[in-house]
Amino acid sequence: MRNKGLILISVLIFINLIVLLVTIGFTISELQLRMSNNQLQHARVMQAAQFGLKTALQQMQQNPPHCQIDIHSTHDLSIKSASWWHSAQICHGKFGQLNYYYVVEPLQINNCLYFDGGSAVKYWRITVRAEQAAKNRAAAILQETIALPTKQTQVCPTTRYELSAYEQSWRRLR
Repeated sequence: MRNKGLILISVLIFINLIVLLVTIGFTISELQLRMSNNQLQHARVMQAAQFGLKTALQQMQQNPPHCQIDIHSTHDLSIKSASWWHSAQICHGKFGQLNYYYVVEPLQINNCLYFDGGSAVKYWRITVRAEQAAKNRAAAILQETIALPTKQTQVCPTTRYELSAYEQSWRRLR
């Protein structure tokens, strides 16, 4: 009779261990699923931000958009609130179901650089913020410096050099 009680307790302990292992397995699976979903959301937001950069560059090659702002520090732009990015002075667009917003900052003119045709070079900085529509979702901020021909010229005190690429630098802020 005593052996039957010992066997019952052993079986109950064994069943509890199995339940514990199954629960841990489900918890790990759920965590992995959440991490995968988060990575997917982040990758989509990055694609939207890159699309926004390309769109802004195409717009800039035609004529500067209405969303020019005074020069800000990179840090200032990276910490701007979502409501600032959603304001009327900011250019915006959609990439699938994601929204992107961008601003353009005029930088300096370099008369010692020129494009094929002799135009001096003017530098611009484009900052794009892409986000999901829902609150507290993934967001990415990318920044690119571009060089475009300008009609404004002054005399270059040194040798002039030809520039062939519009895109000069690219970086991720967030």
